[in-house]
Amino acid sequence: VIFWLYGDVWDDYYYRTWYGSGWGSYPEMQIPFRRPGVFYPTVAMRDLAMGVSEMPIREQANFRVGIIGLANTLEQKLSDGLATPVVLGRNDIVVTHYQMLEEAVVLDGFVSADARQFPFKALLDLQDPNGNLVFVPATSDGEPTPEQLAELQVLNERILQLGGSVDDGTKELP
Repeated sequence: VIFWLYGDVWDDYYYRTWYGSGWGSYPEMQIPFRRPGVFYPTVAMRDLAMGVSEMPIREQANFRVGIIGLANTLEQKLSDGLATPVVLGRNDIVVTHYQMLEEAVVLDGFVSADARQFPFKALLDLQDPNGNLVFVPATSDGEPTPEQLAELQVLNERILQLGGSVDDGTKELP
């Protein structure tokens, strides 16, 4: 996963060798990451990538789909909220913390855009990439709108349902 996130060159032979016979069964694994280096290489991101590399291939494939979607969604939400096109480049997404849940990964960090930093929180569903959720207060003043706060509430509820914790340290649904 680390090579996939940061390698500027796609090496089909490398992936075929690494994943063996299972590689051909997952077309998601054959998709290059079109934004190498967009994630700043924090210790948290390195540790997360190494942990994901130890997961079964299905979860790795869903993680890859989720990471691609996260970068695209952050870019789109920032563009919409700031009413100006945002194109994320190298080191613009910084993951500062993550939680590995049984069925998902939760990422916290910030994204740089418009010469500012915006916090974000995301849930990458390792069973179904259609269940991924992303929150970023993409507004000109950096304050979340009521709609964005509702998205954060849904995201936090899903984290709790999956056995994770949210900022207040709660482990179970109230």
